[in-house]
Amino acid sequence: MEESAILGSEPWLPPEWQDDRRMAFLSSALKPSSRKGPATTSPGSGAGQVAFWSSLMVSSSRARGQGWVSQERLVVRFRRKGAPPPHCLDAVMDAMERQGNLVLASKFTGAWTSRAWQTLSWAWCNLASLTIGWESSYPPADMVFVIPEVVKGLATTVLSLVHTAQPKALHGLAVEAAACTDQEPVLTWAEVEALTAGTCCDALTLTLTLQQLQQEGRATVHTETGETVVKFCKSGSNVVKPVSEEDLAVLRLRRMATVLERRSKALCDNNQKLKLEAKSFLIAGDKGKALVVMRLRRRSQDRERQLLTQIDSVVSLLEGLDKAKVNTMVAGVLAAGSRAIDFAHQQGPHLEEIDALTIKLQELMSEEEEISKALSEDFSGTDLDELENELVKLVAEESGEGEGLTPAKSSITKGADAVVLDQCANKSPLLNDADLDSELKKLSLEGIPSLSPENIKKKKLSEQSLTLNS
Repeated sequence: MEESAILGSEPWLPPEWQDDRRMAFLSSALKPSSRKGPATTSPGSGAGQVAFWSSLMVSSSRARGQGWVSQERLVVRFRRKGAPPPHCLDAVMDAMERQGNLVLASKFTGAWTSRAWQTLSWAWCNLASLTIGWESSYPPADMVFVIPEVVKGLATTVLSLVHTAQPKALHGLAVEAAACTDQEPVLTWAEVEALTAGTCCDALTLTLTLQQLQQEGRATVHTETGETVVKFCKSGSNVVKPVSEEDLAVLRLRRMATVLERRSKALCDNNQKLKLEAKSFLIAGDKGKALVVMRLRRRSQDRERQLLTQIDSVVSLLEGLDKAKVNTMVAGVLAAGSRAIDFAHQQGPHLEEIDALTIKLQELMSEEEEISKALSEDFSGTDLDELENELVKLVAEESGEGEGLTPAKSSITKGADAVVLDQCANKSPLLNDADLDSELKKLSLEGIPSLSPENIKKKKLSEQSLTLNS
């Protein structure tokens, strides 16, 4: 593919492209840096020129669908209005290579040899054959630089095209249902080239793009008997399995169906042509030739019916393989579910633990029923006097007085307004004035205010009368 100069109407061009004075400065040679190291490390040594030309190189390559560049092609691409090419192009490419924005093609391919599962011999042989077979206008292989940023974008675009393309566009089958159930698309090199014709501008770019997909693990390349097969990951996944014998068998069946379909279409066109010839001979009055043509047409129709039968058989085989894949997936899912259930049973409680837990719950429920029954009993018929005597004894035992202490009498009368308690049973019911005076003095000494003798005498008499009545 011949390189062409950039025109001034491209929408991705920066505004500086139309400014002659600004472009003259950007195309000038880089100023040498006063400090040691690369010339672009100094702010005043052309960092803006490097940024401008590197950005323009990436945007122009992305717009062309080209993942590689060379100095000879960039000289032609960046020629502007007959002006000489940029004098800083060598320094810009050196700076981009140091920054990792440009990678030599040989290094770009050989950097993945550590991935043992990939078929990298195909990538290197394909790249070598492409570079060796270039025309005189193409640069040597050791002068080709890859733009990783552009190649990564093309890889994403190609994978999206494969996932969104119709099966008929991929394989050329008349019955699209035979290719719709593919989980991981498997395409030949010719099918990939036809699908990406509007995305990758040349075979070298397509090769670099597939290598990028291989490095990311989203595609794998298989070569057998001189034929290259590319297998892509399914939609929604970033991992692809290696090409298997089953994939190759399905690809052969699809190729056979495509060939049979083409032959059937050719026979159909021939039958239509023979029909028109027979009609023309009959109009011309040559009935013998018309009959001969009709016999040829009938033989062609029989052959067409045989081809259609063969196509139906191949499509049935493809559908059977697709159903087998689905059944295998369903069986795998069921097996995984069974293993998960077994694991849950092993980790969960056993029958003995469940039985012990049930017995413990029953015991707790029985205790709760007994407590509820005891709280709901009626204590109206219980002898309260006997319970009170037991309570007095317990209090006496706790206070250390022993069993010789006589409990105080208590009488509870139903409907009574007062309760009379005997404080001292052995006390004499009758007291004289001397005893009252002595008790009064004791109370005065304990902090109780003294009463008049008359009030004390009245109070004592009332107490005696109550005692007699009881």
